[in-house]
Amino acid sequence: MANRTRAAQMFRPETYFRVLGVQVNALQIPDVITRMEEWIRGRGQCHSIAATGMHGIVEAQQDTSFKEILNASDLIVPDGMPLIWLGRRRGHHLARRVYGPDLLLAFCEKTKSRGYRHFFYGGEPGVAERLAESLTTRCPGLNAVGMYSPPFRPLSANEDAEMVEMIGRAAPKAEASATLDEGTWIGMELPIGARAGTVVATLFGVWGTIRRLCGDGELGPEEV
Repeated sequence: MANRTRAAQMFRPETYFRVLGVQVNALQIPDVITRMEEWIRGRGQCHSIAATGMHGIVEAQQDTSFKEILNASDLIVPDGMPLIWLGRRRGHHLARRVYGPDLLLAFCEKTKSRGYRHFFYGGEPGVAERLAESLTTRCPGLNAVGMYSPPFRPLSANEDAEMVEMIGRAAPKAEASATLDEGTWIGMELPIGARAGTVVATLFGVWGTIRRLCGDGELGPEEV
């Protein structure tokens, strides 16, 4: 089918379920980490993971461009209990939500001795640096090669080119990205990691992840 998403194309039908036009992968954190490592070992194109809850699915109904961005992701993981409950009702064995902070921390802990190069991008000024410091403290040996908080607005052509060059020089294999305004910022950020030509696995839409791992996050409505 011409309208099948990248997430759907990568997995058998029983590994995902559709919610309001968005296909959610019925995976757990170990499954996602395995997929990320496969991407990195394969040294292929840039892949992306969207960690979203029901709030993001609802937002996508009002913003078709955001829905297209979600459905263009390689993985859309259920970061919220409402999606977990829906998945269970569809017959999937989902023990827990794929919570962004847990996913990023688990990936860093498992792969800290692999030599993967990490780039942290987004958030308010100074937040990416704090995240890198927090993760390297929690995961000794983690290789953080870059961090940057871009201006919270569409980048100019020169700024975009500088971002591509910056990430390309750092040559990361994994990138964590975040924003206060998920839909708007993801739309302009995703091509940067791909065009840098070095990022293999990108976890995006994880503003709550960055705040939580920096120690100043608050529980959202789907986290209670």
